[in-house]
Amino acid sequence: MQSQRFATTKLLPHQAGKLGILTLNNAKASHALTLDMILSAQEMLQHWWHNPDISALLLQSSSTDDDATATTTTTNHNQNQTAPPPPPTKRRPPSFCAGGDIKALALVCRAEQQQRQHKDKAGDSAATTTTPPLSSEFFRQEYYLNYALHLWSCVNKKPQISVWNGVVMGGGVGLSLFGSYRIATEHALWAMPETAIGLFPDVGSMWALPRVMMKQKQPQRQQDPQPQPTAIIPYLLLTGHRLRPDDLLYTGLATQYVPSQDLPELQAALIQAITTSNSTKHHEPATPEEAQAFQPQTTKTTTNNNSTATTTTVDPLIAPVLDSFHRPLPTEKCFLAQHAQELQQVFGGGGETTTTDDDNDDHHQDPSLPIPPPPQSLLQVVERLQALPSDSVLARSALASLAQASPTSLILTWELWQRRQQRQNFDETLAEHLALDYHVSQQLMQRSDSDFYEGVRAALLDRSKPPQWHYASWTDALAHETELVTTNYLDSFDAEHPAWKVSDSTILKFDNDDKLE
Repeated sequence: MQSQRFATTKLLPHQAGKLGILTLNNAKASHALTLDMILSAQEMLQHWWHNPDISALLLQSSSTDDDATATTTTTNHNQNQTAPPPPPTKRRPPSFCAGGDIKALALVCRAEQQQRQHKDKAGDSAATTTTPPLSSEFFRQEYYLNYALHLWSCVNKKPQISVWNGVVMGGGVGLSLFGSYRIATEHALWAMPETAIGLFPDVGSMWALPRVMMKQKQPQRQQDPQPQPTAIIPYLLLTGHRLRPDDLLYTGLATQYVPSQDLPELQAALIQAITTSNSTKHHEPATPEEAQAFQPQTTKTTTNNNSTATTTTVDPLIAPVLDSFHRPLPTEKCFLAQHAQELQQVFGGGGETTTTDDDNDDHHQDPSLPIPPPPQSLLQVVERLQALPSDSVLARSALASLAQASPTSLILTWELWQRRQQRQNFDETLAEHLALDYHVSQQLMQRSDSDFYEGVRAALLDRSKPPQWHYASWTDALAHETELVTTNYLDSFDAEHPAWKVSDSTILKFDNDDKLE
């Protein structure tokens, strides 16, 4: 293994055959990303970029269990005392990645912000033009990594496999969404919950989600409802709704479902398939059109248990292995399938469904109900939710989530999604999208009316009281403050600002084997 400049015990890289493996090892923070983990991952991708002995990348988390460790320590400490043995401790499944380490980031950035404000009052004019170092560097490097993973799969054409064996949120979505394969286990729990802590769904998610979900497989039953991604994505981004494995397969966010007990055998099979192959296939660089479209060709493969899994044809050695371990999941209880009609009624634009005479489940699409056009405002989304039947589980949970979220974050999320929708035919590059993500992240770090620090305090720090958002009434904010929030946070965006050139900076790193810029 080549020596690292940014080595950290929180990210464990190693090579097994021709498989490069990155293992997240920050268990105390549910494997949340820190700046040193991000830099270490960038460096390993650079080392493996042109390495002919690395044919694919596997992202996973370690199986460290803090509860088990704590129990063992207590038992050893009291081993000389007469006491009954402790009850067996059930090991918690590991998270894949719970996002960025926002708790640690907020503490440092708040201290930096207060120091800057102190210097401002003291008349130190130089301090007023300096961005808090960690708040700028963390997000910049995280987005560099997102872009590098996009290049890894779509330009370098080396497959990336992510194992979702636990919580997948925020930054964890950004680690895996641009890859070729995403394996969900029974422990997978996926969400983009940023609006609840005063942030917004970033890491290029609004760019990648439509591209991933447009490739979703057909429903396992012909009569299952199939709403369009444009009816599902804004719901997920605004409410932070959590998806389980069946929903992840239904949407195409997960490409296969593999029980966690089969993961060791799956990894061994992958290593053997990649390493023992006699193939010397050269990975031809993608054309600019291929990289921009982010649409690797897909195929449906029937596995040995008559289940259909969605795979990519990026590498014929990997797809058969993953599909052979895939297990079917029924969609009858899938939340998004059950509420497909309501999602279409709220967010507009839906797919067609076919029903059979002998199947009258109440969650199937009613063809007599017209599908409305997409809502023109976030306030209209709220009004449509309120217009659903009083016993609607989706309406009740969605309205409760919106009421608890940061009004500023809701407005930003909606406006960013609308701007993305206005860019027809996918003509916005990922680099352009990440540049805007970075701009908004820095506004949230620096502006006095930002809800970020209050959201982190309420959710992750003292938890002593509910968050006191900048706008006390979320409905009033949606009705009267949308234009102001948009002006303050979005209108000052300059895509050509030299501080943020993700495409140039990232490509430079991976075209230069000698150093990281």
